[in-house]
Amino acid sequence: PQRIAAAFAQVWSISDSRLTTSYDARGAVSVCPITCEGFEEPVMLEDGSVYEQNAVLDWLRSHDVAPCTNVLVHHKVVLKLTPLKSIVEHLLLATPKPRLERAVTDAAAAIAGESHDVVCILKNLRNLTASLADGDSELERWRGLVSQADLVLQDMRRCLDAASTLSVQRVCRTFLAQSSLRIRQDRQKQEMAGSALQLQSRSRTFLAQQYLDIASRRRRQAELAASERCKVVARTFAAKLWLLHVRNLRRRCQLSKQLVVACRGSHRNGILELIR
Repeated sequence: PQRIAAAFAQVWSISDSRLTTSYDARGAVSVCPITCEGFEEPVMLEDGSVYEQNAVLDWLRSHDVAPCTNVLVHHKVVLKLTPLKSIVEHLLLATPKPRLERAVTDAAAAIAGESHDVVCILKNLRNLTASLADGDSELERWRGLVSQADLVLQDMRRCLDAASTLSVQRVCRTFLAQSSLRIRQDRQKQEMAGSALQLQSRSRTFLAQQYLDIASRRRRQAELAASERCKVVARTFAAKLWLLHVRNLRRRCQLSKQLVVACRGSHRNGILELIR
């Protein structure tokens, strides 16, 4: 309550049951510390200072401290003073002029008069005494209301702190959930990448094995073809040798026959010579 009252005093002052613009000792109107201009939508920050609403909200988007006091701001919630101004003005208009004020005015007028009527002075004295008693009871009632308002304000602050704590917890849970989700996605990507590498490695191994099998088959086919060619060449060579051997045998047979014939002829000639 004291901070709110001080904030009101920075912007407005009470004049004839109305709230009017407050002026300093030099007669200058109160201005926003950020914009250095008069207030249009004054708001109170946590440190008790009053600022223009748009200016301080822009400041709080990029800062965590109050503009004037440089005090750490625990929550970036501002209190609008314009609605409270309407409530206070309505309260001032609905409240009649205090009885004590009238009694003091009448007593002062009676004392200032020249007649000094004892009856009038006694009457004003009774009214002033009764007004003082009523004022004391009213003051006690207002003190009770102020204490009650202070308790309500403390409860509101506790609720606000609890709400802020819950908001921070929700933000932390959301951040942790997003972080865990990103970690899972990264792990899945790594596992997929590892699986792809394994698949590529197995594919390369399979293709290399297939290539080796094809190469070995072609080598075997080439060896078989070479062996077949060697067999054909060997058979051809053996056939040629057989032909040469047959020809030599035939020549030998012919030579043997010629030799036999020659021997027979020479033998006949020898016998004939002997007979002669």
